[in-house]
Amino acid sequence: MSTPTQVVTSPAGRHSPWIDFFERVPFMAGAVVAIMGALVLAGWALNLPIVTQLSHGAVPMIPLTALSFALAGGSLTMAVRPNRTATTEAIQQTLAAAVATIAILSFYEYLRGGASEFDLLLFGDRLRDGSVSSPGRIAINSAACLLFFAIALLFIPHDQRKHDLRAQIFAAPGLFIALIAILGYVADCDIAFDTWRGDYFRGEGQGGRIAAHG
Repeated sequence: MSTPTQVVTSPAGRHSPWIDFFERVPFMAGAVVAIMGALVLAGWALNLPIVTQLSHGAVPMIPLTALSFALAGGSLTMAVRPNRTATTEAIQQTLAAAVATIAILSFYEYLRGGASEFDLLLFGDRLRDGSVSSPGRIAINSAACLLFFAIALLFIPHDQRKHDLRAQIFAAPGLFIALIAILGYVADCDIAFDTWRGDYFRGEGQGGRIAAHG
């Protein structure tokens, strides 16, 4: 009679190095995203375009997107820590809820036409110096990604307790939207941008393209 397949472990009873590595990937990914967001915010604070732009002349990562990166990355690193408490879970949920709030308010700005100038709360004076309208507004596909990822982050504690997959279900559409944008940039394919570009979605003049980072 065959026995169930078991995970191969070392003589000491520990997981293999590869399993240990992949278990650390979410923490490392969250840390990288949080650091990236913090660096871009510092770039805006210190007026360093080399930090806020991927290349010279490129569309910079706007402050709200950078803030969302920092919050989401921090939330993910806290969610996958091995030693979690009720306090750390509450902080993790608060950070994820803040990202969801930014995404929802960004959608609201599109519906209202940007009258509240919520997107100019961070470094508004510097953003107004640009030549585009609504310069601080998160691109609509970026807002959609942030909302999906925020909901996924909110479900991580539930999934850990119930062994569920709700976080993955909500993260998948966000990854798909991001993948379409990345492939569009790599292939320089206008079709990948037609849905996301123009005055309505980004607040730029006709033909303006959104930044890969929002």
